[in-house]
Amino acid sequence: MARENDYNSADRCIRVHLQKHGDLRTVTELKDEEKHKKNILVDGLKQQIDLKNKDLESFGMRLKEVTYVLEQCKTSLKEKESNMARLMDQYNEDASLQAASMEQKKTDENLMKLLEGS
Repeated sequence: MARENDYNSADRCIRVHLQKHGDLRTVTELKDEEKHKKNILVDGLKQQIDLKNKDLESFGMRLKEVTYVLEQCKTSLKEKESNMARLMDQYNEDASLQAASMEQKKTDENLMKLLEGS
């Protein structure tokens, strides 16, 4: 950065170098250029934030869907567990009745043998 006096300097070396490699701009122009660069940066960041928010919203919706499916599976599993417990109770009751019936049959057979033997 140099001043206008340097750009138009009487010293040939400085003047030639600045005119060859420099760009004479006012402070206002430099501020405007910086403001423009910042605006571009901010716009890019806003776009990134918007995309991240859309992704987040999408993930949130997907999470709700998965949670719903899991709750349905949980409910279904509880129903199946309840049915299984009921079937096991029924099976145990039937097995107990069968055992009692067989025991009664043996007792009846033994009683018949005793009666026949007397």
